[in-house]
Amino acid sequence: MKKEILTKEKMKSDILPLLLGDIAGSVVAYIFLLLIGTFVILFLRSINVTVKIGFILLILLIVLTTAFLLCLTYLLILIYKVHKLGFIIKTDTLVGKKEGGGHPGTTGWTGYRPYALNFAVCHKFNIPAKMNYKWSLLYSMDEKGIFNSSNLNDQFILVSLNGKKIIMAYNLKMFDFQKQNR
Repeated sequence: MKKEILTKEKMKSDILPLLLGDIAGSVVAYIFLLLIGTFVILFLRSINVTVKIGFILLILLIVLTTAFLLCLTYLLILIYKVHKLGFIIKTDTLVGKKEGGGHPGTTGWTGYRPYALNFAVCHKFNIPAKMNYKWSLLYSMDEKGIFNSSNLNDQFILVSLNGKKIIMAYNLKMFDFQKQNR
């Protein structure tokens, strides 16, 4: 089987869309909550509800805004880290495969992830339900393609941002990892 060269820059092009998708989801959820909160406050003001309830809802909106800004800051820090190629790379062996069920997305948002790979040391990787390895001329494939082409005892390069959760996996029978770009 012909191997394609894998670099940190190519890994970056796989990881950034995952994080940007999480930012988009966070922004949409926040705008939705902000609109609902605003309409509730306006409704309560129109029917002359006591100041206490309006004040409580205002505090709730402030807390939601603070939580949103913290999440957004965290995601932007992760994007900066990926941009600077500051992710963690490990090699591990595939010990199991699982098909079926939704699983948490890259940063905890629930996403459609029907396929998972289990590794000896780094544990579980939920394959992103999207076209993966878009940069690859030979092995650009969806989550089912990654799942079906992976065999037990295959060696993988695993990428994480914090050393715990795997965000991307590359089968070494398809890719030859080079630490520095040529």
